[in-house]
Amino acid sequence: MNVKDMTRQDCISLLKSARLGRLACVRDNRSYVVPVHFAFNDNFIFSFSLPGKKVEWDARQSSRLSPGR
Repeated sequence: MNVKDMTRQDCISLLKSARLGRLACVRDNRSYVVPVHFAFNDNFIFSFSLPGKKVEWDARQSSRLSPGR
């Protein structure tokens, strides 16, 4: 895995070019990661999800979107 620091512009460029990310949620010291499709426009990330564990967990804890390819 290649991990590096990214500038704000690096992040924006990646978000503009990617359409698949990973949504990671943590609850009771357990993680849950699922792929999500998203769009990035005007500094907002848009995504849609059906009911399930990720929606239930996200309502109780903060989550992070990590762009993937």
